[in-house]
Amino acid sequence: MIRKIGWVVMTVSAAIIAAYAIAVLVAPMMRAPSLQQRFLTMPLAATLHLAGAAVALVVGPFQHNSRLRARFLNMHLGSEPDPC
Repeated sequence: MIRKIGWVVMTVSAAIIAAYAIAVLVAPMMRAPSLQQRFLTMPLAATLHLAGAAVALVVGPFQHNSRLRARFLNMHLGSEPDPC
């Protein structure tokens, strides 16, 4: 039970941070002055960094879900999943 609560808290926290990264990427008014300067000097690198971070934060918590990990790993390997 505690592990499930921890996973949910981690997933929600990561999704909130990913939403902030996407908001900073989409809405230039939300950017800190240092980030605004970074977008002026290296716009492609800053954009790719924020977009990649958002994707990693959204996908990351699902790596710790053993049921999903076992199901998709077995599906790709062609074997039957464990009846957990």
